[in-house]
Amino acid sequence: MSPPAVPPAPPVEPDAQVFARASVRLRRSVPFDAAGWFAVDPATMLPANPVLIENVEQGRCRDYWHRENTVEDVLLFRDLARSDQPAASLLAATDGNLRRSARYREFLRPLAYGDELRVAMRAGGRTWGVAVLMRRVGRPPFTAREVDRVAAAGSQIAASLATITAVTQPDVAPTGPDHPGIAVFGPDDALVSTDLQAQRWFTELAGEGWWDKYQFRTVSTALTARAAAVTAGRDDGPATVRLRVPSGRWLTVTASRQAAVGGAAASTALVVMPASSSHVAPILLDAYGLTAREQEVTRAVAGGLSTNEIAAELHLSPHTVRDHLKAVFRKVGVASRGELVATLFDDIVRPGIEWQAAHTHW
Repeated sequence: MSPPAVPPAPPVEPDAQVFARASVRLRRSVPFDAAGWFAVDPATMLPANPVLIENVEQGRCRDYWHRENTVEDVLLFRDLARSDQPAASLLAATDGNLRRSARYREFLRPLAYGDELRVAMRAGGRTWGVAVLMRRVGRPPFTAREVDRVAAAGSQIAASLATITAVTQPDVAPTGPDHPGIAVFGPDDALVSTDLQAQRWFTELAGEGWWDKYQFRTVSTALTARAAAVTAGRDDGPATVRLRVPSGRWLTVTASRQAAVGGAAASTALVVMPASSSHVAPILLDAYGLTAREQEVTRAVAGGLSTNEIAAELHLSPHTVRDHLKAVFRKVGVASRGELVATLFDDIVRPGIEWQAAHTHW
């Protein structure tokens, strides 16, 4: 594989407009010089799609996400997602001494950045995205008021990301069998090889020239770094992310560190495939804002249980089950159990099933 010498400028995918619009609005009250905006898988906090990078020089993606997963530091995204305060500045997190942060010493300061402001975008108790805003050395640090503004904006952006997750449906017909694909990365996280299926899925994710696109590099780098951290015992994983491609199709990408044999350098394998309904249904249930009890009722409906059977299973009255179902129907925008199951489960995998049925001869 011979990537082009000069990578093309990263396009803004349709879903990334939510980030582009937020950036324009937020910059008016919270000026910044560079930024990174990332949707994440709520279950693993790994970057998904969309991604928007602003004014960060090419090639810094690997270092940034490698550090995020393998270097102990303050104000990591995974810690911020669990914090009572979803946004904070690095200066405040280091008690006014930026040099206490390895990220500042080894990444920000060499690139002439000073303070940074990070936010975990939360809605419905789940984190749907993260962002980092950076200011050049010599610019004033972020103030407490600016942190509060970014936190408020983060919740609004999270709600938009959840809505996108819930309502976007595949709008393209499958072009071939939905088999898994494999990509292999060397010890320096450089792409070594891929099969044709992996190339197909990565093209759906990032378009032609995908190997040089932020949408691909962000996901692959974060996954390989997480896999390395899991192997080293620094993280308990998993190194998996569920993401939507611009067509609306769901993919699952999983990284696994391969053991070195016979003196060869260790490598990392990425397996990418269409996501199954069992993988995607949980994130859709969260995206529609269903409560824990409503999710239990919905799963029972998907399992084919009647109202009385659900009531017995969950120790509820049939009347309460019906009330929960009414709430679920309203949130998902359906009118029947069949529509509910189709929206949350069948539609995720139906395109691949239909293609295989049409091309299978018994």
